[in-house]
This record gives sequence, C-alpha cells and structure tokens, in this order.
Amino acid sequence: MRRVTIRIPDDLLRAYDMADVNRSQLMRRVLLDAVADGRVEGVPTDIQKLAERERVVDGGRYARKRATYKSRLYQYYAEKWEDGAVTPTDAATLAASWRGEAALYDDDEDGTPHEDLLEAILDWYRANWSRSAAERPQWPDAGRLLRAAGVGEDDDATAGLGVTSELVDEVEDMAANNVDQREAMKEIGTRDGVTVTDAMNAIRPAEGYETAEVKP
Repeated sequence: MRRVTIRIPDDLLRAYDMADVNRSQLMRRVLLDAVADGRVEGVPTDIQKLAERERVVDGGRYARKRATYKSRLYQYYAEKWEDGAVTPTDAATLAASWRGEAALYDDDEDGTPHEDLLEAILDWYRANWSRSAAERPQWPDAGRLLRAAGVGEDDDATAGLGVTSELVDEVEDMAANNVDQREAMKEIGTRDGVTVTDAMNAIRPAEGYETAEVKP
C-alpha cells in the first residue's frame, strides 16, 4: 500500500484526533466509501468494483456475508412477501444492493449462482404477486421456489441456502471450545436443512478455524 499525504483544516484534524479510531483506518474507509459509492467521478467500473469488495473485506465481513448471502436473500424477500406492501416493482428496486453484492461473490467463481438465485426469487415474485392478500400464495420453501423459477434442485444456486449467521456463530463457538474442525462439520451437517456442503460453507468464514480444507 502507498502512503499518501492530504491537507485538511485544523478543526477537522482535531475532530479526527478525538475520534476513537486509527486516523489512517478512518481516512482509508472514507476513501473506500467514496469510490465504492460512485461519488468520485471518472473511476472505471472495474476499479469501483474492487473498492466495493475491499470495503466489505475491510469490515471483516466478506467471508461471512458471502457464505450467508443466499439464506439472507431468501429470508429478506420472504419477509417482504409476508408484509404484503412490496410490489414486484418495489422488489426489483430493492434488488439493487443484493445484485451488487452477488456480483462480488460471483466474480470469485465460475457461473453466477448468487445472481441466479436473486433472479429466481424476483421471477417468482412477479409471477405470483396479487394486490389481494387472499389471492397471494404462501411464500414457498427454497426448493419449491427454485423449481417454480426453473432452477433445478441440483443447480449450484441451491448451495448455501442453509448457511445462516446463527450457524456461523455456532461454528465459532465450537472453535472457541477447541472442537476439531472435522467434528464440527459432522455435527452441524446433521441439522435439518443443512447439507454437507452447507456445513463446509459455514466453517469457511468462521473465526477460529484457519483452514477450510475439510473433506466430507
């Protein structure tokens, strides 16, 4: 990383000095936010995307957010559906941040499983929406939802639906209690709705387990 020098007013500098945070970290975050949010003109799209990724990594959340993306997305739209006030147009508008997050993760792997799931949910939402609560079907389980949208049960988009923040928290507790990584995977792999793949994906972002090279 390069060291840079900036000039700021004395009053603002005193404010930074009083802040309960490292000044370099604070300025780094301000610059990251400005680039990632598109507030700096002339920044190429690929550089902006790198800034978005770096912002998530900088917050120490990248691995956890990636692992839990699908379960968070599914639950988010389930709540909007149950609320009854979110139309398909609203649902599509709300998808902007989810789509940006999906792009970060899909850049790291072949295919687009995260974006595919988002589109599957939006497709089902549009196809089944009604202003009348009596005419709206119940929000389906993940398998039915994906099949209704034309995504097969064995498609990559289904992987990760069982990984929740609560599950990662539980794995971290196991790590803190010195539970062997393989034993942890076996334990959480027996939970309802959690596949072996989900168990492995819950271990990867968990603090305390330095390696994720675990075979089922």
